[in-house]
Amino acid sequence: MPEYVDKLRVTVRVSRPGEPAVEGRLSLFPHSAHHVGPETLLELLDPPAGFLPFERSSDDAVLLLSRPDIQWVMAGPEVDSELIRPPTYRFTREERVRVSLREGDVLDGLIQMELPENINRVSDYLNGPERFFPLATRQGTFMVHKAAVREVCLFDASPLPLEDAVGGR
Repeated sequence: MPEYVDKLRVTVRVSRPGEPAVEGRLSLFPHSAHHVGPETLLELLDPPAGFLPFERSSDDAVLLLSRPDIQWVMAGPEVDSELIRPPTYRFTREERVRVSLREGDVLDGLIQMELPENINRVSDYLNGPERFFPLATRQGTFMVHKAAVREVCLFDASPLPLEDAVGGR
């Protein structure tokens, strides 16, 4: 018989096409298969298919959400950053952007990227294999499904990597 694993429950808002965003909870494994520490929302969302158990706040109903149908997930304000993206994720570049989704939502924020030294464009980052990318906004951090994006508008030229901008850490 499979062993029950207590999971970490995080408050999120989830957007799906043609419906208003819904508040509820997703569950993360306490230990990631990829790094030291707990599983993150980005890791939970990344598989190409399958269903996520989502506990809706309004009535505690459990919905099984299809990953390909999710437009974005926004972490609640109390969700620790280590539960959003892996602690090994190192920002080397930031770009201020406007993300327009196929269903009409528009999100303004910062794409904070982890890129090798020889790559510095947001297009390289967005063309990577991950299915979701984090977008830091004034409302919170969104995990945006790349397949839901119609376009990304860049506002500025790429700045220096963060470590160079803060004095060569």
